[in-house]
Order: sequence, then structure tokens, then C-alpha cells
Amino acid sequence: MSIKSAIRSQILPLEGKIALLLSSGVDSNSLLFECLEQGKDVVCYTFRLDGVDSVDSKMAKANCLEFGVAHREI
Repeated sequence: MSIKSAIRSQILPLEGKIALLLSSGVDSNSLLFECLEQGKDVVCYTFRLDGVDSVDSKMAKANCLEFGVAHREI
């Protein structure tokens, strides 16, 4: 079984809005892209320290803007 098919098998049965913890990493972005390919309604959350714009928070926000996904910093 490929990684893509393993991810798909876990995401496919999900219904409703999906909350995804998003960073700048390959793992969370792979989950985001698979959700989008399957037409899922996704809201992404990224951890951010007050007053600190980390690489993770910047990249997560940029990816969400690019793909029209709701994004919240927590």
C-alpha cells in the first residue's frame, strides 16, 4: 500500500468539517492536499507564540491562502 492510498483510506470516510494541525512540514501538508483532492471542508490550525512569526506559521498561512483554506493561529 502506498502512503497516498493509506492517507486516502483514513480521510475518505470523514464527513463534515475537518480540523487539521498544519505546519510547514511534508506530513501535515500531504494531509491537507489529500483532503483538498477529496473535496473535504478543511480548517487548518497552526501553533504560534505571541509576537513570533516562525517559519511554520508563515508557510502554513501562505499555503492556506494559496489554496483558499480557512486558517487559524492558536
